[in-house]
Amino acid sequence: VTSALIYPMILFVVATLSVIAMLGFVVPQFEALFLDMGDALPLLTRGVIGAGDWLKQYGLIVLLVLSLLGYFLKRWLKTENGKRWLDEKMLKLPVLGGVVFKYEIAKFSRTMGTLLGNGVSILQSISIATGTVGNVYIRDTLQTLDSAVKQGVRMSVAMEEAKTFTPMVIQMVRVGEESGNVDKMMLELARVYENEVEAGVSRSLTLLEPLLILGMGLVIAVIIIAILMGILSVNDVAM
Repeated sequence: VTSALIYPMILFVVATLSVIAMLGFVVPQFEALFLDMGDALPLLTRGVIGAGDWLKQYGLIVLLVLSLLGYFLKRWLKTENGKRWLDEKMLKLPVLGGVVFKYEIAKFSRTMGTLLGNGVSILQSISIATGTVGNVYIRDTLQTLDSAVKQGVRMSVAMEEAKTFTPMVIQMVRVGEESGNVDKMMLELARVYENEVEAGVSRSLTLLEPLLILGMGLVIAVIIIAILMGILSVNDVAM
């Protein structure tokens, strides 16, 4: 999931730097030309020039503040509370939240199914498989399954009471328990979710990449149009 997001992240950074470069270095080159125009300049041109001036005056301050905020946020997110907060919020994101949930459950299910198939007890399998889950919120929920199963509660019942798992997960585990093939059902669940994660990531990237390119193109187009409108206004005044 993370590796699939590398290209969109690079694209976003390049787009942001391109806009900053145009506002900070290209637009100021035309500022002297528009200096005496005042309110005669089109509103769009004045807005772009104003954005360039603001970036020149406060750009470094904003960069410093954002860097400090990023540093302290990164440190906080490494704490137990910070990571739990982030992981819980991740699960609530549209599209991405579902992909993250399925990715983590697929890891848990494949590990548990493999362990059960090799004769490891269900308690040990749950404990070991839970350790493979990276999302703290899901891992905490899975740890409650371990406690419930120790008390004699069926895993499907514990999952239902946790209010975190989807009906499909609960139903597949229940079928496995009733048929005595929990290991096979966990592996099947892993296969289903792995396919859905792959398809979900592919769909998201198919949508995200054109949106980023379109967004960057629109912003750059607005800047260029603003400059051209300003130049045409200067020519009109000169004539």
